[in-house]
Amino acid sequence: MLKEMQEKQGLSLDYAGTALLSFIGAAVGAKVRLEVAGEWIAPLCVWTCIIGDSGTRKSPIFRFFKKPFMRIEEQYQREYEILKNSYETDLRDYNKDREGKTAPKPPKRKDLLIETTTTESIKSVLGDNHHGVCVVRDELLGLLNSFGQYKGKGDDQQS
Repeated sequence: MLKEMQEKQGLSLDYAGTALLSFIGAAVGAKVRLEVAGEWIAPLCVWTCIIGDSGTRKSPIFRFFKKPFMRIEEQYQREYEILKNSYETDLRDYNKDREGKTAPKPPKRKDLLIETTTTESIKSVLGDNHHGVCVVRDELLGLLNSFGQYKGKGDDQQS
């Protein structure tokens, strides 16, 4: 497949292999754990970065490998909408008559892929997705700059 991408589309094998490794790592996620030293076990975590000149077709490669993840994300969104509608109905019923009832818990959305984030939002997403997620940023600078952003007051930069 990678060779075909190179021959037919003129895409770099290095870029394609790196992108493929990233998405395979995300698909496997925290389901695989590695025994690092003695009793220390760590989940699989793959960090990759493709650096190349403008026009070297980095973005088309990521779009290609991202497509299956987008289909899964669309399914997750449909499932979440069903759960959210059910929760809202249950909450209305609960608010009408609370006696002896336990309040319904809001649903948590499953995520596999996130593209715009702050460190604050990554924490929230990871808290709800123990299998892990794939963070995709088209520009490395955008990711690095997001580390200093915080919703609300302040940021996470040192003074």
